[in-house]
Amino acid sequence: MKNEDIVNNEAVTFLESINIKNMLDRKDEVLNFYKKSCDDEHIIYVKIENFGKSFLKSRYDRFLKVSEDSIRDICKDRDCSSWNILMDKSRLSNYMDDSVRIKWEDMINKGEFLEFNYKNIVNVLSPLYESKKEMFNRSILDFYKCYSWDRVNNKPLKIEKKIVIYGLVRCVVYDSYKFDWDTIATLDKLANICHILTGNVPVENTIRGILYEQKEDGKKSWDGHDFNLILYKNGNCHVTFTNFSILNQINTAAFAEHEKFLINENN
Repeated sequence: MKNEDIVNNEAVTFLESINIKNMLDRKDEVLNFYKKSCDDEHIIYVKIENFGKSFLKSRYDRFLKVSEDSIRDICKDRDCSSWNILMDKSRLSNYMDDSVRIKWEDMINKGEFLEFNYKNIVNVLSPLYESKKEMFNRSILDFYKCYSWDRVNNKPLKIEKKIVIYGLVRCVVYDSYKFDWDTIATLDKLANICHILTGNVPVENTIRGILYEQKEDGKKSWDGHDFNLILYKNGNCHVTFTNFSILNQINTAAFAEHEKFLINENN
């Protein structure tokens, strides 16, 4: 995800809006403090909430002699947290298709991310901002592959007014629904698509949260801005679109992205 030839103005404006300089200055302050402690051969108290349990020998061992290895681990941990914070604040993850999101999450989980400095931040964010529209269109196609796909001809099917989500409810115990959270993640994707196209559905108001509220109060349906949900005890969920403008945009984007994929594959 690194491309030093691209500097996206939107990425630079975003970094200025969150005052990235303060974030980097704070990192330098912490690093200098621990380097000084290492030079003075001090034994210091390490706070779990600041640096995580990965730096403690055991849950009871909270006193560590600061060494070059511990400083390296602390910096790595802070960089990981900073990259995650940056991605959340930029909302770029909302535009990512499955392949880009998996690549990003693997990079974070395996600790293969770049050092958190201004040059690397710009080099990582700029290509993502440049390809934001393309990533979003591919994420729409990902949704189609789950719920509206012609398996015989390997192409998307036009979504009509209603689609059926199978296996959303695993079981019903005393009128309480037990959900399949992997399926709900895909419905979250639909809510996110609608949010980006209209702004009607807040990003924080995920389907996961909505269905949890339904489980608490015993309701079996939910009416949203762009689509409605009805839950059934057989485990299925009916999604009925109420915003046909959004539905047309989603269909158009999916078919356009599929045609683009075919052209690139043939070339």
